[in-house]
Amino acid sequence: MKRSPHVFVWTVMAVVSSLVHHDCTRSPSIVSVAVESTHACAVRSTGAVLCWGQDINHQLGTIPSTNSGESAMTPMPVNGIDNAVAVAVQMWHTCALLADGTVRCWGMYQPFYHGDSPDGAVPLGTFITLKTPTSIPGVTTAIAIAGGPNFDCALLEDGTIQCWGQHESRLFSDSQQMQPASLSPVTITRIPTAVSFAISYGAGCALLTNGTVQCWEDPIWNYTVDFPSEPTTVKEIATAASLSMGGTHACAVLMNGTVKCWGKLDVGRHTTIPTLISGITTARMVSVGTVHTCVTLSDGRIQCWGSNNVGQLGNGTHTDTMLPVNATGISTAKIVTAGAGAGPDHYTTCAVIGDGSLWCWGYIYGQVDHGSTGDSSLPVKVGG
Repeated sequence: MKRSPHVFVWTVMAVVSSLVHHDCTRSPSIVSVAVESTHACAVRSTGAVLCWGQDINHQLGTIPSTNSGESAMTPMPVNGIDNAVAVAVQMWHTCALLADGTVRCWGMYQPFYHGDSPDGAVPLGTFITLKTPTSIPGVTTAIAIAGGPNFDCALLEDGTIQCWGQHESRLFSDSQQMQPASLSPVTITRIPTAVSFAISYGAGCALLTNGTVQCWEDPIWNYTVDFPSEPTTVKEIATAASLSMGGTHACAVLMNGTVKCWGKLDVGRHTTIPTLISGITTARMVSVGTVHTCVTLSDGRIQCWGSNNVGQLGNGTHTDTMLPVNATGISTAKIVTAGAGAGPDHYTTCAVIGDGSLWCWGYIYGQVDHGSTGDSSLPVKVGG
């Protein structure tokens, strides 16, 4: 039997669900949403995908190819997709997981740059630009997707993970050499039976069937804290229920509802040993952003902690905190995604609540459709 699809985002990749606002009481509910510094996309219960924000490299999939470079401040439907169940975004590209287990992507994958030359770094291979949603060859049984900086990955029904785009050498395989960007998936053979997974800048973590977590990284990136180059079991994690990874750290929800995190933790804390997050005992899911982290609780609240420079914690302030604080006014949350940002002020959080509506807070440029640019330290209804 096919397992339920999910999206596991890298903090810059973050995930939740749908819109284009006409009649709020009749609009299809949101089932998945992903937020990044340049754009956001959502999936409706009807299977439609809508995207908004910047379209520098066709990452919206909604604007005619001749007009790439424009922006869409309101959600627009992605052409040709009507059976999506989840979506993942990165700065320049987007992917949708479809109900039949296939994956379609659009936008741009950059090649790996290496070495020195009079003109700077030299690209390995060429750019891959997908102006319209394009099927990833050979992926037919995907149950989850995740986006990396220049690559994407899918978890298959049999527990294997396949990735495409810029082929990170030590992240994808035992190879010491970077490979040219390609849409041909590469299987991560070192993780044969994952239940879920998360990826970030040159690093990955996988939740295994026995509740343990294994993490590894490509040493060329060195964004995390002492992640080994080979998949290695994370100490102090034996009963993980779900997993998320951000730009520099990872978190797991344990079977007992507590949360442990490790890596470069938000506001200045670094640890290789998973640290218990104080005060959280009923977590349902965790989403790790670049500089902040959020959880949904069993009573419907959302709590966040970390950097709060643009109000991404949602508590009406801009004060950083390492103690979880409630996102104001959210009491029936189903999903939360702590989006990543490419700069110091591009961090957004979004949540789907009980009535299927989408609320976002933090950095506002397209990600929150209320007709303005800036930031909001309180949740704002998308389309409302």
